[in-house]
Amino acid sequence: MKKIFLIFLLINICTAIHLNAQYVVRQYSLKQNKVEKAIFTSTKIYLESFINKGQKPSDIVEKTVQKHFKYNEKSDDTNMCWVQKSWLTPVAQKSEADIIISGEYELISTTTAENKSKATFTVIFTFNYTNGSPVKKDTIKINQSYTDQNLPLEKVEDNVSNRMKNRIAYYTRMVSSKKVNINFPKVKIKDKALKEEYATIKELMKKGEYVKVGKIVKKLYQTQKSPELALILGICYEILGNYPKADEYYKIKPDFHAKVRMKNNMKILTFAKSIGYEPEYIVL
Repeated sequence: MKKIFLIFLLINICTAIHLNAQYVVRQYSLKQNKVEKAIFTSTKIYLESFINKGQKPSDIVEKTVQKHFKYNEKSDDTNMCWVQKSWLTPVAQKSEADIIISGEYELISTTTAENKSKATFTVIFTFNYTNGSPVKKDTIKINQSYTDQNLPLEKVEDNVSNRMKNRIAYYTRMVSSKKVNINFPKVKIKDKALKEEYATIKELMKKGEYVKVGKIVKKLYQTQKSPELALILGICYEILGNYPKADEYYKIKPDFHAKVRMKNNMKILTFAKSIGYEPEYIVL
């Protein structure tokens, strides 16, 4: 029977001062419950509301699914590069979708004969494909139970719900994103005003203002073209997904770790272009 795949890209960026991520884009088989070969594509999805089959309603499922499947709602942010944007495209009409995602959930809680509080949460995802594939439907069933003698029933329900959020996230993140720290080399800045401006990049990094950081570093580099500033500027371009520009500055001051990262980055860029996607690079 032909395998059916749900494919999408979810990029996590570490919010430390020295940051970036290695992106390992993978194809995930719901039938086989395993990661397959590296690939990504753009997929149109339509989300239907999940049906409550249990004793109590819960918004855990809806909120978690919305969070992970509609990640690209902020894709118009000019500070976000093409690798940070989701490859899933939610559509307004069911008829436009490649995959229709629906499901049901059931939250059951009881007090056992031993006076223990017990809660069981079950979620069933259903993926209906509209591309004419022989296999039209795929499902994921997730079970999560939690029992505690010392906690009231309401608290046990909260605990099992929070655990279910993590389980749902696991099944919807069909990509491995390995966070790596990048250390900016020390640089001597002669101009006092520029030195003070450069001192602000730590907080800007924490806020995810990568474009602002890049512009500050570029201004510095234009003032004093040191190899260290070239490396930092290369890192800024890498974070912003402008790999060709990053490569230019990395050549000025070669760095082993940057070389390894760029090898993986260029694989993603090459594949994106091979399927007809032309990234829009952020230019500082």
